[in-house]
Amino acid sequence: EISQMSPIDFFPQDEKNYIYQQILKVFETGQADAEAHFTSKNGKSVLHYFTGKKLSFQGKICLVGMGIDITQIDEAEKEVRKRNSEIEALHELSKEVSASISLKDRIHAIIEKISKPVESDITLLFLKENERLNLHGSGPDNTKYKHEITNVHKVGECLCGIAAEVGKPVYSTNILTDFRCTFEECKKAGLRSFASIPFLDEGKVIGVIGIGSVAEKDFSNSSGFLETAAKEIALALKNAQLFEEISELNNHLEKRVEDRTLQLELANKEIESFSYSVSHDLRAPIRAIEGWSEALSEEYSEKFDDNGKKYLTRIRSETERMSKLIEDLLRLAKITRTEIHPTEVNLSELVTNIFSRNANLESKEKISLRAKTNVKAKGDIRLLEVALTNLIENSIKFSSKTPNAYIEFGETDIFHSDKKVFYIRDNGAGFDMNYAEKLFSPFQRMHKATDFPGTGIG
Repeated sequence: EISQMSPIDFFPQDEKNYIYQQILKVFETGQADAEAHFTSKNGKSVLHYFTGKKLSFQGKICLVGMGIDITQIDEAEKEVRKRNSEIEALHELSKEVSASISLKDRIHAIIEKISKPVESDITLLFLKENERLNLHGSGPDNTKYKHEITNVHKVGECLCGIAAEVGKPVYSTNILTDFRCTFEECKKAGLRSFASIPFLDEGKVIGVIGIGSVAEKDFSNSSGFLETAAKEIALALKNAQLFEEISELNNHLEKRVEDRTLQLELANKEIESFSYSVSHDLRAPIRAIEGWSEALSEEYSEKFDDNGKKYLTRIRSETERMSKLIEDLLRLAKITRTEIHPTEVNLSELVTNIFSRNANLESKEKISLRAKTNVKAKGDIRLLEVALTNLIENSIKFSSKTPNAYIEFGETDIFHSDKKVFYIRDNGAGFDMNYAEKLFSPFQRMHKATDFPGTGIG
């Protein structure tokens, strides 16, 4: 039977011409090689490597050929090419997601770079939110495969949901007969094989990537690539989500800063209006009361009895207190509008100078200052001086009736922080801690005016 066949008959139709040309080459050059599929009697086609050589036998020109089965070698070479392609795809995936910032761009890059090495007809990327898988992207861009995609899957349902539930890849070579595949959209659209690969962050599933093929294919052959890619995907998406959260927080903070700036501008305008009102509308009647009460005292004091003189004195005392209160309010309003110019300030020297300037000879004899030396901080020296002056004046005033009184200035560390707290404290009259929140509120007094004079500001 073989003797009746031509050598070309042992090869498939699409390789016959190639084998014929190689045989001619043997007779022309003396030798030729070829890779082709040798077909046996039972119809099985196996890849062989052939070598043909021209010989002279008994005065005749002959061709002697020999072939060896190279199927395993060919498959090994294909596997090497496949692995190289997957390594290149992982490198490209890492480079693409690093270049992208937004979550949307990274998802698009992931789908494009995953699809090519595994030759998927459709690639889907879901992110897990509670017990739902929400679709965030599908592709690749050049796919010819289109079908209705369910945007939401439940964890535990169908192949993607099962992968999300168990935290491990799920492969199916034929979803038509796989009872785990419960979504009819994929079957009706013609998909045959499918794989669902979860990606995890610190052991928790944060999403699933699904790949499908219209041809029957075993995606588990690419499990190494897919599961390595899943780790890269988890890191890329987590970073993108963190970036978007930070961007959203920054936008929120910027909006809050804008709102607070607007509120501050409005508050400053109100303070300016208030200052003008205090300077002109309130001072004028106070000055008039002072003037008329002084005129009464000078021209008619002899006509007043003791009660009348006492009332007149009270009127002049209260107007004087009111003038002092207005001055304090204007000074407070001016401070709130002062522009800040921070520099390094020696607080120890500032405290010592303020104490010396404000304590009279009697106070210096009764009250001692205990100031830590060379304490420095960064701030506006004018505003720091105003604040420290108010504190030290209060300490002098409220310690004036205390034997062995002292005023102490120093600094202390904040627990678990590199920042410091500066303090002024004394052993004077003190105050009821139940009313501590009122301490720095205008017009709030912690003691009777008869015990310690003042307006309640500063």
